[in-house]
This record gives sequence, C-alpha cells and structure tokens, in this order.
Amino acid sequence: APRWLVGGDDGVGLATLVLDEMPPEIAILDQSSAEATALAAADVDGDGLLDMVIATEQEIRIHLAQERIPGG
Repeated sequence: APRWLVGGDDGVGLATLVLDEMPPEIAILDQSSAEATALAAADVDGDGLLDMVIATEQEIRIHLAQERIPGG
C-alpha cells in the first residue's frame, strides 16, 4: 500500500493508503509538527527503506522505518 508523509496539528507521521478502507490508517511518529522547519523521507541507515527526518531550529530527529524487506 502507498505511504505518504503527512503533517497536521497533532504531529507528523506516515499515512498508509488502502483504497478499499476509509479513513486511511495514520501512524503519528512525532508530536512536534508546529516546530518543524523541514520534513524529508530518506534512506538514512542504508537498508533500502525510507526513514522520516524532521528538522527544527534546534535539532534533527530521525525515525527509522520499522518494516523489514523479505529475505533481508
């Protein structure tokens, strides 16, 4: 299922979109969306999965993807 980086008043996270199911499942990963100056998805740890990167004026926080690649 496609996943999208989303943000709102409650925080930022990943929305998993399953067309047959509404509303989409949203996993909030960080509660600091009001402070965030930049959001990005990048393979930070080299495992082939996109991790979420949040930057504020004071720090950079990284949320590593929890999925596993089959056979990996």
